[in-house]
Amino acid sequence: MPLHKILTLLFLPFCSIAFAQTYTIRIHNNGYLGRLNNCGERLDTTNVNNTALRFFFIKGDTSITLKPVAKDQYFLNTGATIGGPGGNQTTFIYFYFKNDGSGKIDSILPKSSANIGQDQKSITFNTHLINIDPGKYNRAWSPTWGVYPQIMYGNYFGKKSIVLINGLTYSIDHLPPTCVVGTQANGVNRAICSNFYFTVSDNGNIKLYDDNRLSAQGIGNTLKFKTVWMAFSPNEISNGQPMYIPEVKNTDYTIIPNVLYPFIRGVINKIYFISTDGTPTYYFFKQL
Repeated sequence: MPLHKILTLLFLPFCSIAFAQTYTIRIHNNGYLGRLNNCGERLDTTNVNNTALRFFFIKGDTSITLKPVAKDQYFLNTGATIGGPGGNQTTFIYFYFKNDGSGKIDSILPKSSANIGQDQKSITFNTHLINIDPGKYNRAWSPTWGVYPQIMYGNYFGKKSIVLINGLTYSIDHLPPTCVVGTQANGVNRAICSNFYFTVSDNGNIKLYDDNRLSAQGIGNTLKFKTVWMAFSPNEISNGQPMYIPEVKNTDYTIIPNVLYPFIRGVINKIYFISTDGTPTYYFFKQL
């Protein structure tokens, strides 16, 4: 995964106090039950009981007040901050208001994400039912945008259907979010994470871009995980110390290609690996 995506995942922009204009809009969720973040305030992922958390769930028709991140810049975000207006991948819905003081919405991006109401002070999300099929992957997976009532991350096993907003990008993780940056044995620097991204197109079909195609495939409105059988030689790097994959305790090594997994070596040393074909590449990394 490119380093700029990891950095934006970890550091969300704060709301601006220099531009105080706010707008109240009405949202019709159209079945979407995921998390939304208002005005890009930092998410506190370390304490889900913290009342200062800056996200909320849309559980029905809801009125919210949009706050600016800069002059004339307003958005809602599903979680990870990826992309911007006009790109193939974005987790933002951008709002542009008329300059006449009426508080009416002039336009939104992506256009396919919602319809503006006749009063121009409300929107209705454009949504599709998306099927998530982990295939042969038999361990837990998590929708990182959150699905009500799971505040941050819910663990699911097997197939699940979820209503998502058109035009936006979402992420699947098999762990609490983990990103590491370090140097491979061959001296090459790399930044990798334990998640992958997919986009819901205007017609509800699944699209994957770049290296995410190694981890899953889109078949119509179904996201299907790709898997490989993990073939590894722990003795190559264990130095005789006990080693295991934390989630499976040496019983099953079917993994999602091209996402990060941890090994535990001994008591305090952690090793990470990534694989696209069942042959691992090991990384001795510090966790971000």
